Amino acid sequence: MSDRTVGPQCITDWHRQNGFPSSLALPDNTLNFAKKHPLMDEPVLPQRGRPLLLKKDSNFTQLAVDRVAGLDGAVYEVLFVGTGDGWVHKALNLGSHVHLVEELQVFEPAQPVESLVLAGRKKLLFAGSRLQVAQLPVADCGRYQSCADCVLARDPYCAWSRNGSRCVRSDGLNG
Repeated sequence: MSDRTVGPQCITDWHRQNGFPSSLALPDNTLNFAKKHPLMDEPVLPQRGRPLLLKKDSNFTQLAVDRVAGLDGAVYEVLFVGTGDGWVHKALNLGSHVHLVEELQVFEPAQPVESLVLAGRKKLLFAGSRLQVAQLPVADCGRYQSCADCVLARDPYCAWSRNGSRCVRSDGLNG
């Protein structure tokens, strides 16, 4: 590992080879991009050659992933995706495709979702913006009023109750 300290004029070999002796010589649009995207270095490419989830006119800002055991014994990845306009999308990764389960407007007025944190055992999702924090249950099974709605939602947190009266959390918790 190098003991070289990164300074404000540090650039990559590619930049040097292309005539930029320091970051001071980079165009403004390059510097502005670097300021807005400080963690980007190399692109993260999708495994299947395409993104898992696309949403027109949405800027995805945060991602939290929960792994849930379904009633069928399979383990599913549930994606919670925050957007730049205050929405959280809940999607189920089914391998060959992603099923959008739910969309929630978390912040009014609209504010970017700047953080998403899952509280595992409590099955809560915390969404944060610059001004607010919202606590959300990972599932709102009670919103499904019929067996068909409950099953077709494909929400791995929910199941139709054995006595056939309502959609309930599949882990036995209320919600």
